[in-house]
Amino acid sequence: MYDLMTKSSGALSCAKHLTISDGKIHSDKLTFDSKKLGSAKPKAN
Repeated sequence: MYDLMTKSSGALSCAKHLTISDGKIHSDKLTFDSKKLGSAKPKAN
C-alpha cells in the first residue's frame, strides 16, 4: 500500500495488485480509496 499524491485531492491511499505468469506481468490493477474524490473541485481556467 502507498499514497498516490494528487493536486486536487491530496494523498489517496492505494494498493496495487499484479498478476504474474511465466515471469511476466499479465495484469496491473490499482485500487484506491475514492472517498476524497467526492470533495475534489475542478480547476478554474
